[in-house]
Amino acid sequence: MALAIALVSSLAAPLHFALEVGVGGAAATDRYGGWHQAPVVAVFVGHDAPFWVAGIRAMGVLGTPDSTSGNNRPPSNGGLHAWGVFVEGGPHTAGDVMVGLRLGAGVGRVLGIQCDCSEVPALEGGIAPAFVATAEGRWRVAGLWIGLQLGGALFTGVGHSAGFPGQPTFGAPAESGLVRPVGYLLLTLGPRLASRT
Repeated sequence: MALAIALVSSLAAPLHFALEVGVGGAAATDRYGGWHQAPVVAVFVGHDAPFWVAGIRAMGVLGTPDSTSGNNRPPSNGGLHAWGVFVEGGPHTAGDVMVGLRLGAGVGRVLGIQCDCSEVPALEGGIAPAFVATAEGRWRVAGLWIGLQLGGALFTGVGHSAGFPGQPTFGAPAESGLVRPVGYLLLTLGPRLASRT
């Protein structure tokens, strides 16, 4: 009963404008399991109620789109480059220290996920449905909300062209309709992002 009363009160309460900016790192694997990392930035705008939040997230993974060096020596020249825009929302706790979970769906595009090699075509795709899930923790400090978010985006519509002829190891046929996950960790900052207490 108490939970039901809290839920009804949350739905009836006035909404707070939510603004959040995040920076951090993203990681994904290429076709052969090699990991690639790149900077990621994200912006979220929406509304925040006492026990839930809903809005729009735009996210960009700002790595290089692919590699052409093929030197296979450190540092890696592999690439990771993608973007997505999602409608997302989910529940969170109230108070000065908050935890929550957000789920979202929208559109995105993998511009390139590539090993440090020139003989293997990159994973890439067009604009297609994409999905996101994020676990978060937020702390109120001097009127601002500082947070950490750990999540993943799932991009669809990914594929690659055929491998180079005459190279049996890399001569794989073209593929399309693949999915590719990209994980991320964000440090976020927002003015009065959470619900009032």
